[in-house]
Amino acid sequence: MKKLLTLLFLTSQVALCQIGLQDQYQFNMLAINPAFTGERGNFGVSGLLGQQFNGTIQPNQVSQLISMDGKLNNERNSIGFQGFRSAVTGFTNNGMALTYSYSFQASADLKVNVGINAGFMVSPNFVGNVDVLQRFNPFGGPGVAAFVKDGFLSVAAPTLFSKANTYTTINKDIKLAAGYRIGNSENVALNFMILSSLATNANSQNGFDVNAKIWLGNKIGLGGSFRTQSGKNKIIPNFQIRVSESSTLGLSYDDEPLIFLNTNPGFRNSNGIFQLMYRYDVFNSGYKSPFINQF
Repeated sequence: MKKLLTLLFLTSQVALCQIGLQDQYQFNMLAINPAFTGERGNFGVSGLLGQQFNGTIQPNQVSQLISMDGKLNNERNSIGFQGFRSAVTGFTNNGMALTYSYSFQASADLKVNVGINAGFMVSPNFVGNVDVLQRFNPFGGPGVAAFVKDGFLSVAAPTLFSKANTYTTINKDIKLAAGYRIGNSENVALNFMILSSLATNANSQNGFDVNAKIWLGNKIGLGGSFRTQSGKNKIIPNFQIRVSESSTLGLSYDDEPLIFLNTNPGFRNSNGIFQLMYRYDVFNSGYKSPFINQF
């Protein structure tokens, strides 16, 4: 009987692994396109902590993520790493990914990056399933991004080739993104980015996001992300402050972290999650901040 109830519970709460990785792209653009590898500067590392308040003074830490990438000697090749742990859905998923991108100058004003993503996720141990190989879910996928002075276009499917199991699904969405900056980042700049997620399997739904962020003196960033999927909407406000040329602190709040999951509301904790971010970037002398960090 206990196993039956557990199975019913799991059926109503399929754990989407990407809830701990791709949903936090407002602080980690590497999550949506491996072609962004190396675009945070010569070297960049980000640490993110998800905190959820559950009626006590001390918040519950429900997710951790580290993302780093950097250019190799010839600056055309870049490599990156992402690792995360997420218990946002109530079950713990762990995963990591390696990314690689190759950059070439197509013209004086156009740069193109081609990237590849490969990694794995380990689903929770359900109903006595202790065999790690059965819980091991590899994935991979390509990405392309084109950059001009004040904007970019990108197409990626970072988990297009993936394996899933009964309890954990990995979506295979194709992600189309476009970003554009209005104004001067040294004074006042307004950055827009749209992201469309096109579902390629029955377990996923199409999604559309609109992101906007205003930067004041290249020091303070105030923004928000409007996200819609299957008739459901949410807004994720975010704030960033550059405390030095290399260090940036960030904060965002997601009041409905599981709203887009096909789950039974009675089985989920819908409390909001604060995402805390610290980023350290190393870039060429004289640069204010890598372009991709403005979004």
